[in-house]
Amino acid sequence: MNILKSYKTSEVSLILDCTIATVKSEIQKGRLKAFKVGAEYRISEQSLEDYMGVIVNGYKTENEIKLEEENAKLREQLEKSHKKLLSITAVITGTEIA
Repeated sequence: MNILKSYKTSEVSLILDCTIATVKSEIQKGRLKAFKVGAEYRISEQSLEDYMGVIVNGYKTENEIKLEEENAKLREQLEKSHKKLLSITAVITGTEIA
């Protein structure tokens, strides 16, 4: 039987070295996934691992980071194409590139 580990907000605050209020705030903001047992929040081990991965990346998911990297590459390609186009235009019009 596979038992899923979950943590109380007080345990998560110790792991993350923050206050219980901060943990609850992150839950309310939707950044840290949790579920309730009675009046108390519980955070699954997987949710905590996911959250810690997001913190390390500045609250960005792996997909967001990947998209930003792809965007940077596309901008670089666009800049190169733009410079080529300016060169071609200069040749056609007989003007110099600034």
